[in-house]
Amino acid sequence: MNIAKPNPSFKAFYLALSSDDRARFAERACTTVAYIETHLLYARKVPRKGTMDALWKASQEFGAPFDHGELLGFFYGGPRPHGPDAPKSP
Repeated sequence: MNIAKPNPSFKAFYLALSSDDRARFAERACTTVAYIETHLLYARKVPRKGTMDALWKASQEFGAPFDHGELLGFFYGGPRPHGPDAPKSP
């Protein structure tokens, strides 16, 4: 039986963190909890390159279940590189 697993996302990962871990994550990502929760959690804004890089490094340190392409896809709304919507090579 093939059971589909949900795609990991930045939002799900972040919301699973404890309050203290969210504060540490934000500090490591060189931003604030308020900024993440207001602008980034629902992808209302696309982080600048420096912030995106810091988010990726913090995500790695905190054991995020997604890769760099999936983090970019969360903010840019594009297909997930390894997901079912990924473009196929001819």
